[in-house]
Amino acid sequence: MAGGVGGGGDDNPIADINITPFVDIVLVILIIFMITAPMLYQSTIDVNLPKADSGQQSEKSTLTFTINKEGELKWDKEKVKWEDVPGKLKALGGSLSTKTAIITADTATSHGTVVKLMDILRKSGVTKVGITVEGQGR
Repeated sequence: MAGGVGGGGDDNPIADINITPFVDIVLVILIIFMITAPMLYQSTIDVNLPKADSGQQSEKSTLTFTINKEGELKWDKEKVKWEDVPGKLKALGGSLSTKTAIITADTATSHGTVVKLMDILRKSGVTKVGITVEGQGR
């Protein structure tokens, strides 16, 4: 009698291993890594900042520009062509004079390249510009 109550009990241990919960956990961890890995690599831009003791904390800005030593321009970590910047600024609309543009430039970047960006910003209506520096104690 299979599955009967009482009598002739089968005391053999269960030899099967249920791996379904293990596979579920591994798949969830895999998905988490797949989502977070691209975020880790997108947020790094290799720039050597100039050092200054008089630097201050600046506010977060939607107008964050980075210039590397080769003169390539990135706007909020997205590569952009120099000639496209004025059009994209106009597309933002609104009053750009109330916004602050933050410029992060490598120490090897020429002064003229930074001035070129500042000129583009000024012509587009941005009047406040901040330059990112690294404190001497860091």
